[in-house]
Amino acid sequence: MKSIFFFLFVLTSLGVNGQFFDFNFFKPSTSISAQHVVKNPTDSISIGLNDYQVSGLFPLRKKFDVDLDWGNVLKSKGLLDAFKKVVNPKFSQLFGRVGLGYRTYDSELFRTPVDVYNFSAGITGMKLQMRSGKFRFFMYSLNVRLQEQLNRYKTVSPSFSGLFGAAKIFDYRSGFFYGMYANYYAKRFIPAPILAFYYRLDKQSDFLLVFPYQIKYNLKLDNVHQGFAVSLNSFTNGVFNDSLLPNDRAERLNFSTNNLRFSSQTRFELGKKAFFYLEAGWQDVNSYNLFEGYTIEKAEQLKGNLFVKGTLRMVFGKSMFNSSVFDIDL
Repeated sequence: MKSIFFFLFVLTSLGVNGQFFDFNFFKPSTSISAQHVVKNPTDSISIGLNDYQVSGLFPLRKKFDVDLDWGNVLKSKGLLDAFKKVVNPKFSQLFGRVGLGYRTYDSELFRTPVDVYNFSAGITGMKLQMRSGKFRFFMYSLNVRLQEQLNRYKTVSPSFSGLFGAAKIFDYRSGFFYGMYANYYAKRFIPAPILAFYYRLDKQSDFLLVFPYQIKYNLKLDNVHQGFAVSLNSFTNGVFNDSLLPNDRAERLNFSTNNLRFSSQTRFELGKKAFFYLEAGWQDVNSYNLFEGYTIEKAEQLKGNLFVKGTLRMVFGKSMFNSSVFDIDL
């Protein structure tokens, strides 16, 4: 049974810093979000949650350059072909990201509600180049995150994560991203491949698969984008050992909740630079874990919950690369 919990724990750990799955993070912006998970009254140890987050994405550096490959002039079949083979433009941009948040857990597992504060910072870089008329896209993201109960114990455990990958853009209807994600937290290192495929079905709908994180179908209706998604979700942080493990003398424990979410996701365009996201649905295959490194010290299954999440995003700048060409938005 513990091996099953560990498998789900590894997969949903990818969603702890789910920010990198948002393919619109190339837009300088500020986001404010609030989330509520309802306790299931039929489950004595069901976990209720209130989560509030604020984050900002800002440009650090951008560069545009052109390489001229004159050696391909004689290999060209015409003026347009010569331009594609000789002129190779390159775009690169570097973003910084900071975030802070507050989270409360309410459950019979704890003697009192658990208050958790989180702080995060990171950088995201991208490079887009054209060679012989074909696009090549590369990106990386490095992040550090601290998520702890304050003034309850003396030690903390920061989380470090990174993503490196490349994309192949077939046309304006489809694209494929492949890369590697890695996370180090609480003496545990987890690497995982990331594969994302986007396909525009028609002018008003598209399909997105991000393995092993999410499957989503989107439908565009005027200024409203409606999506339906199945996704993995996880919250992981340190908590005070308030009789959670009576035989463990450690003051601090690593706590994680993991689940599978079925949701409706709606994006409202409030203006050219303001968007409101509303997500609501049901989360199931619930569990919580207390762990140290690769060892799960305690794990229990929970019944499902209703949840709702709202996010306000305000864009305050432009990016050299705009993913709205594909209208990808998680």
